Amino acid sequence: MTEWKNTHTIQNPRKRAKMKKAVCIICIYIIFIITYILQTNFFSWFTIAGIQPNLFIILALFVGLFMGEIYGATIGASMRTTTRPIHTVE
Repeated sequence: MTEWKNTHTIQNPRKRAKMKKAVCIICIYIIFIITYILQTNFFSWFTIAGIQPNLFIILALFVGLFMGEIYGATIGASMRTTTRPIHTVE
C-alpha cells in the first residue's frame, strides 16, 4: 500500500516564505484601499472633539510594528504622496 502524500502544500520553505510575503502585501493593499475609502467618505465629516482622526497614520504604525520599519516607512511615504490635498493658488 502506498502512502498518501498531500500535494496541495508547498514543500519548499523559500517558496512558502515568498507566498506568505505576497499574501501579506496583498492584504496590506486591500486594507489601504478600505482605509482610503473610510477616510475620505466617513471620517471627512466625523470628528472627535473637533479633530478628524487620521487612519493612515494608524495603518503605517501597525505595518511598521508587525512587518518591519522598512515596510512601515514605505507605506507612510506612499500615503503622504497619495493623500496630500491639492492647494490652488488664486
